[in-house]
Amino acid sequence: MLTNTSGPPACQTLQTTFQKALDRAYKNSRGSPKDKYHRILGKESWRAVGKEGYDHSLGMPRTMARIVESITFMVEEILANNVEGGVMETGVFTGFQSMAIAAAFKAHGVSDRDQWLCDSFNGLPRADPRYHADRGSAFHKLKRHELGGPAFTQANFEAVGLRDVVRQHWEVGFFNDTMPGLIPRVPKLSMLRLDGDMYQSTWEVLVAMYPKLQVGGFLVMDDYDLAPFRKAVDQFRKKYGITEVIVSPKVPVFKKKKLPNQGNYWRVERRVTIPLADIQETFLHAKSTLAAPTRRR
Repeated sequence: MLTNTSGPPACQTLQTTFQKALDRAYKNSRGSPKDKYHRILGKESWRAVGKEGYDHSLGMPRTMARIVESITFMVEEILANNVEGGVMETGVFTGFQSMAIAAAFKAHGVSDRDQWLCDSFNGLPRADPRYHADRGSAFHKLKRHELGGPAFTQANFEAVGLRDVVRQHWEVGFFNDTMPGLIPRVPKLSMLRLDGDMYQSTWEVLVAMYPKLQVGGFLVMDDYDLAPFRKAVDQFRKKYGITEVIVSPKVPVFKKKKLPNQGNYWRVERRVTIPLADIQETFLHAKSTLAAPTRRR
C-alpha cells in the first residue's frame, strides 16, 4: 500500500543537510550568500532560477527550494514503501538536482543505492531527421551546455561531500550511444528523472529505462513545458498504455504556486515491457548487440 499520496511535504531534513553542505563548501567565499550557487548551477542557470528571488529564510533560491522539497518527498516515499532500485538522471549538467537526490538518501542514512548520472557534459546532439519534433532544433548550438566533460560536475559533488566513487556511475555521452549499453547493466530503478530537452533524447531514455522502474517508483520530468519533450512523453504514454496521473506538485512553502512544469512526475502503478523490436528500432546503430530483455523480479 502506497503512503502519503497527497503531495510533497516541506522537508527540513534535506533542506538543512544540503544547505549545511553548501555552507561548508563555501564558508570562505566572499559576497552575498547566493554566490555559492553560481558554481553549483553555472551563471546562466542561476539567472533562470534567480528570477523568483533568493529566500534567506529558506537558505536558497525559491525555485531550488521547491525542487528540493519535491525530490525529498519522492525519496522518502521510495524508502517508506521499500521500492527497490537505484536512481537515474538523464541530463545532469552541473549537478544540482542529482546532488539533491544524493543528499536526500544521505540524510536518511542510505548508502546502498546506485546513482546513474547520464549526460554528454558537452552539449546536446544535432537533431536526428528521424524525429520530426526536433526539426529546426538549435539546442546543439547552446554553448552554455558545454562543460567539456564531467570534471566540473564531479568537483561540485566533491565540494559538498556527496561524491561516491563506488555507487555513482558517470555515463558520459549522448543517450543514443550510452543507453543501449546501460540496458543490461541497470537492473532496477526507483526514480528516473528526464532532462533531455529534445524529443529524441527523451524517447531514447524512456524506451531503454522505463521498464526498469518499479511499482511505487517515480518518473520525473524537468522539461514538460518544452513541446518536443512533452510530445515524446505523451506519445510514449499513449503507445504503451501508461495512464498514471501526471502531478504538478504543490509545495507547502508556496501554497498558491505549483512547480512550473519543472518537477512534474507520476508514480508508477504498473510495470511496462518494451518489445525488443521497438528497442532495436530506436537504437538502429546498436541493433545487433541488443538482446531480448529478461524480466527481473
